[in-house]
Amino acid sequence: MAYFLNLGNEKFCKDLNANIFVDKTMLISQTNNLINTNRCFMCVTRPRRFGKTMALSMLEAYYSKGCDSKELFKNLKIYNDPTFLEHLNKHNVFTIDMAGVGTSLQNRKEILNEITKSLISDLNEAYPNILTDEDTISKALSKIYSVTKETFIFLIDEWDYIYREFDNDIKLCNEYTDFLRSLFKNELIADCIDLVYMTGILPIKRYNSQSSLNNFTEYNMLDPYTLAEFIGFTEEEVNSLCKQYNMDINDMKHWYDGYHYSEVGDLYNPKSVVEAISRRRYGDYWVSTSSIEAVTNYMNYDNGELKDIITSLIAGNKVDVNVSRFRNDLTAVDNKDAALTVLIHLGYLAYDRENEQCYIPNYEIRQELNNGVLDLKWEEIEYPLINSKELIKQTVLLNTKYIEERLNENLQRFTTIYNRLDENVLSVLLNVSYDYARKEYNFFKEPNVGIGRADLILVPYRTTKPGIIFELKVDSSPIDAIKQIKQRNYLEAFNTYKGKILLIGINLDSKTKKHSVLIEEVNK
Repeated sequence: MAYFLNLGNEKFCKDLNANIFVDKTMLISQTNNLINTNRCFMCVTRPRRFGKTMALSMLEAYYSKGCDSKELFKNLKIYNDPTFLEHLNKHNVFTIDMAGVGTSLQNRKEILNEITKSLISDLNEAYPNILTDEDTISKALSKIYSVTKETFIFLIDEWDYIYREFDNDIKLCNEYTDFLRSLFKNELIADCIDLVYMTGILPIKRYNSQSSLNNFTEYNMLDPYTLAEFIGFTEEEVNSLCKQYNMDINDMKHWYDGYHYSEVGDLYNPKSVVEAISRRRYGDYWVSTSSIEAVTNYMNYDNGELKDIITSLIAGNKVDVNVSRFRNDLTAVDNKDAALTVLIHLGYLAYDRENEQCYIPNYEIRQELNNGVLDLKWEEIEYPLINSKELIKQTVLLNTKYIEERLNENLQRFTTIYNRLDENVLSVLLNVSYDYARKEYNFFKEPNVGIGRADLILVPYRTTKPGIIFELKVDSSPIDAIKQIKQRNYLEAFNTYKGKILLIGINLDSKTKKHSVLIEEVNK
């Protein structure tokens, strides 16, 4: 019985039989073009539950000699690709699920011994009378190639499992690195390998000067390179699903969109999209698949040194990040940039490669970061978030006194985070204070409208809610703020909107640290 070699296409059959299937088979065209080239070593990383395992089962079904998959692909995109028949079920394929092997063992640290033993067993069964009991994997592959000219493809799921699960076991991590190097950075068996496709969460780490796997091309959340469209669901794919299942594309975008790459545009969280369609309602599906510690461990870098940055992110800002400061080692997250970069790789933040900034991609993840704030008991931000629901309610009721009191209280707490009082801080304060409104409103910060920039515009998803325009002033008056809204025609933002609009002028007295608020209603 084979453990890893040429296992067949049963897993991909199950994927195809799922109620909701998005055709990502053109990934095969990409890998076909790399077979037996100097770029055949691929490390493809993305967050958990982003379709990594499904991609591997698809590649296994396509390449493996252990099955006949032509009919499986008949109605899929790859079927008409010029390379389709060239490699279809013509390769020896090792498929190794590192996490699967590890969790199946009583002593998980025996994972390398178990994999080695099973690989050798598979090779002995497939190629009898060639190997000896003393052969290593690399020596076994070399012997088989010299006799048969047979080559191999390696598909490795959760390639970084050992580094993540045993990050404090330096000896085991180094042994694993040596194991990978012996297979994939070994000139003696280079001719034996047609393709290596490793997938996981973390990019490759140079664990020491001797252990670099620098022959791999990396495709990750910072730069997916030519594989951007395979990270998540594209706008076109989600539009098609929404039409097919009668779901609202705007709601889907609000909840699960936000990963953006210039090569393909917007990308959606695939797990959450599928769950929302299956359950016919929107919810926190992806974030619920892991514990809150997955995000708070890095939010709370250095006991809260990131607090001002997290606050700015929750306010809807993009934040500068130097991703090169993260060494792809979870034991060496020793600066703010590294902590933010981990959150990018984990999917909790998105990355703007052109501007080298990170941001919260969508409403689902925003809720999880908010929950992280509550879990960490960051009172400076916790209090405004908890009271945000009541604040938007009272705002719609035109309760200016309540708004003034709440903003004054929130400002007092903010002064423990920020040692300054400027327009940026006041903008963050306003956006965090009204955070709950994001459930029913699109937030537009300083949009170009009329003949200027409004401080904040809230456009409701449904006309049952009023549109809102905020204008902030310091040491002026709320009357002047509303005058500016009218004079600069910020109402232009609601040209296609029919309903009630609230013009809200807010002034802060810099000496007393008190707000004054005026609300004017207009109808369109």
